[in-house]
Amino acid sequence: MYNASNTLYVIREVFHGQLKKLTEEMINKIKTAFKDNFKNLHWMDKETQTKAEQKADAITDMISLSDCLIDLDQLYEKYRNLTISNDEYFSNNIRDIKFNLIHILNKFD
Repeated sequence: MYNASNTLYVIREVFHGQLKKLTEEMINKIKTAFKDNFKNLHWMDKETQTKAEQKADAITDMISLSDCLIDLDQLYEKYRNLTISNDEYFSNNIRDIKFNLIHILNKFD
C-alpha cells in the first residue's frame, strides 16, 4: 500500500495523471533519435545499419507502472482486503507486509 499511495501522489499531483503517456512519448523519442543517428555513422555499412534499426525496433518498453495505479476502480479492487487505520502506523505496516506476501505467494498457485 505504501508504494501505491506514493505512486498515486506522484501520478496525480506531479504529473497530473500523464506519467505513463509522458514516459511512452519519451521512450519513442529516444528510439527515433537512436535510429536517426545511424544515418550519420559513416563507418557503418548499410547492411549493418539495417540490422541495427531492426534491433532498435525490437526494443521492448518496460514501463514499471501498473494500470491499477491509474485506474482507481482497479486500485480499490486490488486493496479491498487490506485494512488501514489512521492511528495504527506499526499495525498498518504489518498488515501491508502480510497482504503483499500473500499476494506474492498466491502467484504460485
